[in-house]
Amino acid sequence: MQKIILSLFLGVLPLFVQAQCGNLYIGGAIDGPLSGGTPKALQLCASGPVPDLSIYSVDGVYNEFGVNGLEYTFPPDALNAGDCVWITTSPISFNNFFGFPACYESIEVSNNGDDAFLLYCNGITVDALGDPNIDGTGQTWEYLDGWIAANDAMPNPVFDDTEWTYSGINALDNEMTNATAVTPYPNAVDNCFTPPVCDIIGTSINGNCSGNNYVFYVSFSAINGSGTYNVINVTNGNTVLASGTSSPIIVTLPNNASTTPFDIQVVDNADPTCVSTTRTVNPSDCSTFLTCPGAYISEFAYDCDMDDANEVIEVAVPNSYTGSVADLQIDLYNGLNDMVYNTITLDNFTVGTNDGTVTYYTWVGFIQNGSSDGLALSFQGTPCEFISYEGEILALNGPAIGQTSNEIGVNQTNVTPCNETIQLVNGTWFNACATVGDVNSTAACVVDCAGFGNIGDSCDDGDPATDNDTVQADCSCAGTINPCFPDNVGDECNDFFSFTANDIIQADCSCAGTIIGICPTGAFINEFHYDNVGDDVNEFIEIAVPNGDDPTQILIHLYNSSTNGLGFVTNDYQLSNSDFVSSDANYDYYVWNISLQNDSEGISISCLGGGLIQFISYEGFIMAFNGPAANFTSVDVGVSEGTPIQIGESIQFDGSSWSNGCTATPGMTNNPSSCYSCPTAFSNIGDVCDDGNPNTADETLQADCSCGGGILIGCLDTLYVPGPMTPIPSGLYEANHVVTSDGQVITGDTVTFHGGNYVELRPEFDVPINTQFSIFINPCGTPPIPKPTNDENAIKIKTIKKD
Repeated sequence: MQKIILSLFLGVLPLFVQAQCGNLYIGGAIDGPLSGGTPKALQLCASGPVPDLSIYSVDGVYNEFGVNGLEYTFPPDALNAGDCVWITTSPISFNNFFGFPACYESIEVSNNGDDAFLLYCNGITVDALGDPNIDGTGQTWEYLDGWIAANDAMPNPVFDDTEWTYSGINALDNEMTNATAVTPYPNAVDNCFTPPVCDIIGTSINGNCSGNNYVFYVSFSAINGSGTYNVINVTNGNTVLASGTSSPIIVTLPNNASTTPFDIQVVDNADPTCVSTTRTVNPSDCSTFLTCPGAYISEFAYDCDMDDANEVIEVAVPNSYTGSVADLQIDLYNGLNDMVYNTITLDNFTVGTNDGTVTYYTWVGFIQNGSSDGLALSFQGTPCEFISYEGEILALNGPAIGQTSNEIGVNQTNVTPCNETIQLVNGTWFNACATVGDVNSTAACVVDCAGFGNIGDSCDDGDPATDNDTVQADCSCAGTINPCFPDNVGDECNDFFSFTANDIIQADCSCAGTIIGICPTGAFINEFHYDNVGDDVNEFIEIAVPNGDDPTQILIHLYNSSTNGLGFVTNDYQLSNSDFVSSDANYDYYVWNISLQNDSEGISISCLGGGLIQFISYEGFIMAFNGPAANFTSVDVGVSEGTPIQIGESIQFDGSSWSNGCTATPGMTNNPSSCYSCPTAFSNIGDVCDDGNPNTADETLQADCSCGGGILIGCLDTLYVPGPMTPIPSGLYEANHVVTSDGQVITGDTVTFHGGNYVELRPEFDVPINTQFSIFINPCGTPPIPKPTNDENAIKIKTIKKD
């Protein structure tokens, strides 16, 4: 069977690899007019996300030689949908002509305006500019001293000259820049990949005395970090207090008697600019460390064969102790995160036997099974002892912070009799018959049936046709006959009816399935929620079904994306009438309340009798390996959730696209107006943002979801305000020497150009009807002159009116 699965996997994998190759295409090429026929360059653009550009390469084909075998392969950069990048042979000429740098440099794009280019993905041709087997001289696609640009965003491995726009030969002769050219290259943009920036966030401190030492844990989250970090004392010369490779980093202040606060930061060892926010440490004076009064944990139980009944903790307190038992405390530790999960003071314990030396105090409650869980006893915050079972623990908080537990060496399981406990006798821990609240003993419990167990214990009568075998009153082992043997109720079966699905063994041992009816193929996934700030809550999937259609014919499957991008079914569900919540004029809404995984995951809906209806995913594409969507590639909804998403928000479909940050409406009509208007930024138009320019402030998200509209907070030598017919947002534009503009003033806005030497309005500069703008020639930073009044001596500001 394993061989069959492997062969299926190997058959699907090449399809998956090629499925990644559809999002990049050749945007165009240029044979420039500057010295040496430069810039010579090729543009590539992304129609969808390209997570790894290194699977692509380009080949310049010169003088109709066909494929020459020489290729330029990209680094493993990433592109977003709509991004474009340039490759050039001459970075300086390129920058002089376009006004921005090219992303990549390669001799492989040394075109002469009559040469072809091929784009490969994983070695297979996916797009072509020009015919590689024909000299382009005299062809329709020749671009000597000019350019060629794609009309669409679709790659085509066979060149079709109707899919391109041409400048014509010699169109760029004598031109110095693309911006001033009569026939400029139409899509002169460059979106070079920017390596992710290191960030250290979520810094927190948790500390306490451990003996005479003050121990504190510095917890943090590192994004794109190097993996090695220092905790530095910012207050005292940035001295390194401790180092570590992950969170938390433990810092010990030996023999600490100071209570003076000081500030610390977490710093990436490989990048001193990558630092956390400052946090203040408030150390405790540990020089007067308290002494425990001799109390100790003497007995406990945490697991047994009756659903963990009789879980208990016993503490022995010396009769010489005259203080309050409320000063003694038990903390229970979870070995999964090394943190306290419950705290109980001894005044909540029950007083038991006094054996003349100690008094036994007991508490009955919930204790975790492990592996690797623990108990700590402390006195007024001072740790007395820290023990664990099924493994050691390094405590990250609570009274035992910084200490490693003493593993007792014995444990309990789900077959341990519930009348047994773990007891401390003469310094050694034993499994023995319980003595809760009394003097401990190593004696075993009396067994009802020697060598077999106690009456009611689980056993095996050796008969495969019986279930729930237990020890009987006569010490025999017997169970209940399974009438469906060798099957069990709920097992899959086949009732051999083609009009049923999901056949299972019924309570009467018959095999029956769900009758296949008419599938509502017009149903669709309308809303879901999978991640939010803090612990994920209220997760669900909403299915919209056309009014009156049968929801029970719909199956939902959840897909988990593996490391190789293939999706495997992790859960499935058949809608029922009980999942109905409400209706509107068109659809009935059904909700499946289910915990959804984060990261790249998928959801499909299909018909009970077979047939895929819809297959979507979030945070990436998935090719399904099994289930109803097998061999299909998901449709990525294009938006995601995460810590920016608040509890009570969801992802919703508005009939054409998906949005996030919406007010959740599980089972009701969606409300697109409640969603983020800029979903990839997790914000709305008008929200405060940062455009990355240190010379601007007060930026907000614009109508196209870009960050802009800020005001200059520093002066450049020269300033160029947006290009031809680009709307100029209201504000003050100033520079030390010159302000140049050929944009368009927005009707109703007030735009002020403030140049130190002069203001140049280029031919494309446009002022719509009744729009006011001002020009002042003053040194940079001089406040603009107020709008003139009726004073005859005031500077006139002309309002241009068009009839």
